[in-house]
Amino acid sequence: MLKKHVLTWATISAIFVSMSLASTARADVVVNLSSTMNGNSFIAEYDITGVQSQINFGDGSAGDGDGFYNVANLSQQFGTSDFFPNEIDFGIGTLTYDDTGLIGVGTEIATITAFNPDLFWAQGSTTTDLNDAQGFDLWVFGANSSVDFGGLDAGDTVTLTNGVLTSIDLATTASISLDHAGRAPGVHSGTFEIIGNQLSFQIDDTAIDVNTLFGTAPTSRLVADFTGTVNAVSAIPEPSSFALIGLAGAGIAWRRRRSRRIGKAAVSSV
Repeated sequence: MLKKHVLTWATISAIFVSMSLASTARADVVVNLSSTMNGNSFIAEYDITGVQSQINFGDGSAGDGDGFYNVANLSQQFGTSDFFPNEIDFGIGTLTYDDTGLIGVGTEIATITAFNPDLFWAQGSTTTDLNDAQGFDLWVFGANSSVDFGGLDAGDTVTLTNGVLTSIDLATTASISLDHAGRAPGVHSGTFEIIGNQLSFQIDDTAIDVNTLFGTAPTSRLVADFTGTVNAVSAIPEPSSFALIGLAGAGIAWRRRRSRRIGKAAVSSV
């Protein structure tokens, strides 16, 4: 009987260690930031090009002409461009948070460790949320325009309720650099935020423009006003996390089967 109790406690200890390893090891969780944007979201430059592009200026079909409208007369279009190829269905990109120490019970807060807006804009792309090759580049006749984002700090977090992602709190700087006619871009600064599930990309900044095409405008005012809702948020454990959980689960199952066999043998020998 003594031998039976020793084996039982050894089994319990092994299970506890496996569960502890699974719960304390770091697991980076990646969250997709697919979003539905407000159709009134737009970007406009007032002083040099006098052009505005807005999501709902097009008809929502592939290749629709939602770009290059006269800011002084929005019924007039200067050429055509599908500035927003994904229309209101923005991909944005991903964020990553560290779920170390989370137990999946009650309200818990985790730190965001990475933000990757690779689906929002990319140099030369025609398929990101903001069209570069057939948007920015045609707009200002230059190929070096860019959209850039700042870093993260300790205040950038996610909230989980009983293990389910329920809120995002992310705020960082953002900027658009307009490359007028292939010279050094003027930089227009603003913010990018996700509060709860509400997304906002805001710029209203007048920058000194050293690249004016006509030599008559020393400044350039750029306004970007994008709002939307982060939808279908999904938390995706990285493959290493799945492997760790799988190994822990396999160990527990093996010990349970072994314990049952030992128990049966002990009963048979009584």
